[in-house]
Amino acid sequence: MARRPAKKQKTGPGRQRAGAGPGRRHAGALSLWRVSGLIFGVHFHVTQFLAMLAGLLAYIPLHELVHGLCMKYFGAKKVHYGYAGVYAWAGSKAYFGRKSYIVIALAPLVFWGLVLAALCIVAPAQWFWVFYLVQVTNVSGAAGDFYIAWKAARMPAGVLVQDTGLEMTFYAPPPA
Repeated sequence: MARRPAKKQKTGPGRQRAGAGPGRRHAGALSLWRVSGLIFGVHFHVTQFLAMLAGLLAYIPLHELVHGLCMKYFGAKKVHYGYAGVYAWAGSKAYFGRKSYIVIALAPLVFWGLVLAALCIVAPAQWFWVFYLVQVTNVSGAAGDFYIAWKAARMPAGVLVQDTGLEMTFYAPPPA
């Protein structure tokens, strides 16, 4: 004797859909191999989620490394790195001209922005969000860099900047 398919029941208070019940997985279930994404219902595989976390953690010192490399390029003999509370820093006892310091401030945003944009373009579709969210961190994490570049751009042409990492000092030329 052939078995009849289950009758669909109307859903509502105290009612259950056909096929849903103990031991049945439904579309909203969280499995061990999937982790819900945070934006627009995007789902990440555990591997992608862990890769994104690793990328976010690696991004912070890599961002500061670019600041440090630029400081060396513009004449710093020694660059120091560290963490203070919730932020990381790169600093030097060297003095930088206004234009040089604007480059130092914005270099990580530009460099990592281009690298991450290229990765977003060439990555398989399922990995796009991993690189995109690191890119969002790149841009939002550079808010302080934007601010200091804006402040430096408004200073007189002969200003010197000393950024020790924990403290920044602007030295203006004497009035003519």
